[in-house]
Amino acid sequence: MGSGHINYLVLRVKRTRNPDLVALEHFDRFLHEMAAEGRTVLLCGVRPDLAKAMQNLKFNEWFPAEHLYLEEDEKFSATLKAVRRVHELLDEHDCLHCQQNGTAAADREPQYYLV
Repeated sequence: MGSGHINYLVLRVKRTRNPDLVALEHFDRFLHEMAAEGRTVLLCGVRPDLAKAMQNLKFNEWFPAEHLYLEEDEKFSATLKAVRRVHELLDEHDCLHCQQNGTAAADREPQYYLV
């Protein structure tokens, strides 16, 4: 995808609790559509009940485990790990936000912000 397109999405699902089958079906469709479009979705803040539902519906057979960040005790820690992973996946020249604020790739690790 060219510059200006969204290639990575960090989806914070911390407040998703006890999803029903209809919600999971829509979630499944969304994730498949994003993959078909060449977009990478990283799910962060995944709570045990959502993780179990995803496992029961065999998401683990097609959704990469490395794109799943389980909810942690620290505030926003799963989200920050996912955002930092996206920065690792991006080349410095591909991130419009980093281009605009002049952030170098080497400076990304200690940053504490969400894009």
